[in-house]
Amino acid sequence: MLSAARLLPANPNARGALLMAITMSAFTANDIFMKLAGQTMPLFQALFLRSIGTCIFLAVVVWATGGFSYRMSERDMRLTLLRSLAEVAAAFTYLTALFNMPVANATAILQALPLTVTLTAAFFLREPIGWRRLLASGVGLGGVLLI
Repeated sequence: MLSAARLLPANPNARGALLMAITMSAFTANDIFMKLAGQTMPLFQALFLRSIGTCIFLAVVVWATGGFSYRMSERDMRLTLLRSLAEVAAAFTYLTALFNMPVANATAILQALPLTVTLTAAFFLREPIGWRRLLASGVGLGGVLLI
């Protein structure tokens, strides 16, 4: 029997790059489907249907891995609820933008997220980042501005 692990490169960096490319392709495909759905249905309906599908998929994965037996502390439960609300707000605002602009532009702007997180951590949280990473983040943001 052929397993998925045998199809991946042995080098961890190459494997990570391949999996990241596959993941980003899946995000782009999802964006395209949502953009197409937005042509025939309102934003809230498209968001609701996407969320239902995602919840069903995740419930199957969690059930298969035995994750439903995990018990969270009250603090973790509150933090999870807060993050879930932030995710809903992020999905709503991103899909609103996606429905009103070209997919390429929305995707390019979304790709700037890791750069902005790095710069935010450096400037507001005083996280130490080297000058090379700072320079790369600045150049990357400049590229997004050109798009």
